[in-house]
Amino acid sequence: MKYLYIIVQLSTLMFGDYMQRCLQKIVNGEDLTATEAKKTLKYILHEATDAQIGAFLGALSVKGERVEEISGFVEGMLDEAVIIKPAIAGPLVDIVGTGGDRHNTINISTSAAIIAAAAGVPIAKHGNRAVTSLSGSADVLESLGVDLNCSPAEVKKCMESVGIGFLFAPYFHPAMKRVAPIRKELGFRSIFNLLGPLSNPTLASRQVVGVYDKALCKPFAQVLRKLGKERVLVVHGDGMDEISTLSETYVAELKDGVITTYEIKPEDLGFKRVSAPDIVGGTPEENATDIRYILQGEKGPKRDIVVANAAAAIYVADKASSLNEAARIAEKVIDNGKALEKLEELAHFTNSRGSNATCNKGESLRNEVCG
Repeated sequence: MKYLYIIVQLSTLMFGDYMQRCLQKIVNGEDLTATEAKKTLKYILHEATDAQIGAFLGALSVKGERVEEISGFVEGMLDEAVIIKPAIAGPLVDIVGTGGDRHNTINISTSAAIIAAAAGVPIAKHGNRAVTSLSGSADVLESLGVDLNCSPAEVKKCMESVGIGFLFAPYFHPAMKRVAPIRKELGFRSIFNLLGPLSNPTLASRQVVGVYDKALCKPFAQVLRKLGKERVLVVHGDGMDEISTLSETYVAELKDGVITTYEIKPEDLGFKRVSAPDIVGGTPEENATDIRYILQGEKGPKRDIVVANAAAAIYVADKASSLNEAARIAEKVIDNGKALEKLEELAHFTNSRGSNATCNKGESLRNEVCG
């Protein structure tokens, strides 16, 4: 802490007056307003040096990120993003996790997204390659035959045609490449670890968000309420950023502007409790094989935990009145083959897309909207 304080003090000499004031507030244990945080992100992405960015992120991490600060960073991140607006009836849903739970399970939320889409939930799946695990959502989808190299306009068309699209983060948040190598070198979690699940480029109004720490559940729900979301489940289960079938899952639910917290048990969804080795994953190729088995109807602990999380997406989309009912819907679309068909539709569309897209990938995309 002492050394970090010295680094921050030295770094303020290199910052402009505005950044110096913000850093001093953080060092003094004061929180930034959302406006200050948003402005700070702009500075980080376009003006700050590596040393300045490291000092700021370190100081903020020591103080602890607050709701207003996270909200401001998310708003700034979305200002820099490529926003798409699919013409879809009904609310868009994202199901995503922060990562960082160190459990190395199969790709639960990615599998759940496919199943929820098969149940008629419009899915805007936002994700990236692995950072802390062996297999990220992008990695496993690639192994399942999905082409990630789709422009934002093509992803928009995919959601409109197939009912699900994958928003590969580097193509929608090109400005974030500025901080990627710095984050990797820092060696500790920073506010950027929290932003991905909160910054879906479709501005999806409903979300299921898994967090690596139970203490983040309510703050995340508060941030998402501040960002105007309609319905949200923020979940943490037994150390995982997922709904767990190992033990109880803590939930912060946002509905009608009100946040309520509660716990759910595996038995509430109709499942038996299992142990961690029962749901462990592997490489993207190994996880893809497991996912195909699940979608083909194979039963067992991996299917159960995927169904539990698909149920959450079905529930927030108002396709079911309870998580238990939603779980039965998820099981039905697996058993009747619709979930596997949905994966095949997604893979086929992304591999046979046309060349008439109106937006392209790359630096020129910042602040562009495909509507």
